[in-house]
Amino acid sequence: MKSSIFFSAFSFFLLQGTEFCASTVHIITTAALIDKKYEERKQEYIHSLTILKGWGYEPFVVESCSNGPTFLNDYSNHVLYSGTNNRLLRNKGVNELLALRAAFKKFPFDDDDIIIKLTGRYYFSDQSFLQYVQQNSTLDAFVKYDSQLDMIFTGCFALRARYFKHMIESINLQEMEDRMMNFESVVARYINNLYRKGEIKGMFLDHLGVVANIFGDGNCNLTIW
Repeated sequence: MKSSIFFSAFSFFLLQGTEFCASTVHIITTAALIDKKYEERKQEYIHSLTILKGWGYEPFVVESCSNGPTFLNDYSNHVLYSGTNNRLLRNKGVNELLALRAAFKKFPFDDDDIIIKLTGRYYFSDQSFLQYVQQNSTLDAFVKYDSQLDMIFTGCFALRARYFKHMIESINLQEMEDRMMNFESVVARYINNLYRKGEIKGMFLDHLGVVANIFGDGNCNLTIW
């Protein structure tokens, strides 16, 4: 995947002083307010949103299970209750994509904006990723990529809005569900395809500064990226 149009995290330092495009950077966080471990998960959402607000960001939130309003409205002025969660689906990634589709139809993102997607229960331990994006907004994608698994960590990544919109609309959700394709591999395939065509520039990052309490089947597993 690495080539002249994709940069490693080390290349960040070499990009200083390059042509700068003042793209607006937005953060969209996904949420699913389920009953299982509700209070624990609630505090994780609050913690993540409080950090972003403290750093001067106004996060956009898309929640797929509740009709609202909920505590999320206390921490963001932009909360969408999409009602898209389908409990009959086996693939959680399909539900996440449905929520993102609703969000991009609702929120007024410009095609040139950079959209940072963050799983709402995950939180930033430092601002390094946000600084990479802000200071290199001529690039289109900022990802942590696992070349062995051919996956992108979708708990946190950034993509220019025009590509983000096209990606989530073009993904075959039925195929995802039938073949149990995870969101991480689908995003990697999409970005790989654009990169091979020479249509995007991006940056690989080894460090995202993200702490993820992965819920899985209900047994949480704390991971740091």
